[in-house]
Amino acid sequence: MPTLTQIPGVASVGASRTGATASTEKKTIKVVVAILLFFILLMLGIAVTVGGLMSIKNAEKVPGTTGEASQLNSSSSNFSYPSNVDPASLTQCLNDALQELQADSPLNGRGNRFAVAGVEPNINPALSIAMGMAETTLGTAGHGARDNHHNPFGLTTNPSRADEDLAEYTNAGDRYYTINGGDGITRHFIKFKSWEAAIDYHPAYIQRRYISQGYTTLPRIYSLYVRGSERLVPGAENSDWVRNVTATYNKVLRHCPQLFSPAGTTSAQKIVSTARDAHARFSANESEFVEEQNWHNRAWCAEFATWVYRQAGADVPLIGPAISVADTFAADPTKYVWISANKLETPSIKADLIKPGDIFVMKAKRRNQQGWGYHAGIIEDVDSDNIYTIEGNTHDDGSRGQLGKNTRRLSETDFVGVGRMR
Repeated sequence: MPTLTQIPGVASVGASRTGATASTEKKTIKVVVAILLFFILLMLGIAVTVGGLMSIKNAEKVPGTTGEASQLNSSSSNFSYPSNVDPASLTQCLNDALQELQADSPLNGRGNRFAVAGVEPNINPALSIAMGMAETTLGTAGHGARDNHHNPFGLTTNPSRADEDLAEYTNAGDRYYTINGGDGITRHFIKFKSWEAAIDYHPAYIQRRYISQGYTTLPRIYSLYVRGSERLVPGAENSDWVRNVTATYNKVLRHCPQLFSPAGTTSAQKIVSTARDAHARFSANESEFVEEQNWHNRAWCAEFATWVYRQAGADVPLIGPAISVADTFAADPTKYVWISANKLETPSIKADLIKPGDIFVMKAKRRNQQGWGYHAGIIEDVDSDNIYTIEGNTHDDGSRGQLGKNTRRLSETDFVGVGRMR
């Protein structure tokens, strides 16, 4: 009896079935492998995407803060140059920021110039860059793009003072050019002798003309810089200019996080200096100051004290009424030092613990003599017997409603407490 292999056609049939089975198995393996590879690639893609999003998220955070990189908003008032920052360390990150903001800007590559120019006038270079972006797209549009005018900040001058103010930064006999605007106003735009001269001039000008004169928030700067008004222009905080400067400022901070001044770095000397400047500027006409700050119809002593801190660069909210200062400072010991009344038992202990620059909160008799109210202010100095203060909603003669300086005896002052930044 013949074997299967001897039957015609059987051998070939068996062989073909074996080959078909092997082929099917190979196809199955390929499909499985393909599916596995698909899922592996899918997981890798998800991981890369999530990692990228996390990187972006982390890049938007500024070290030393708890919020996003948009550290500046329309109410921010700290444009000072961060302490202990070497301008040389800012060169590359500022160059990167300039390149990202406007690739064809003539200011590109001048990051170090911005970094150095802001040091002496104590102006954050991010502000100059942001204002240049809002005014002329960093020298590429409008008056900034005019040949040989080198005016990226849209700065104007008074012809009668041009020779005196601009001699170092412009060429003699060619300090400005005149534009008759469609609004009927003639403007004299500065012709700087170079881009570097404009960069050097801008932070010193902003400090002299704006910050030191009390124009310390973007709406206030906008009102005078753009609109020519010494009073706050209604709706200024929502203007395109303020929004553009804010957005650009925060982009620069993302490139150069060391330009952000974290809470707690404000010196006592700066707080006292800020309070003294405010008293010198506003004590003769505090009603206009109160109107600008929108502190009408309330006791504004605490608002003034925390306003001073904010002007000096401290990261504190604008607080009122006075007792809320004590509550706020006592509630966050990681951010504030708060020394409560039970630690201020005697004049000698008070003199030892209280420091210039502190915010104090004290009990005060209400005007109707019924019950206690509270009062807050800035301590300018302290000795063994007295504290010397600068206070809002008071006056040099002790009356209320104005901005004044007082001397208060330690033995007679009924403190709720004193506080400062940690």
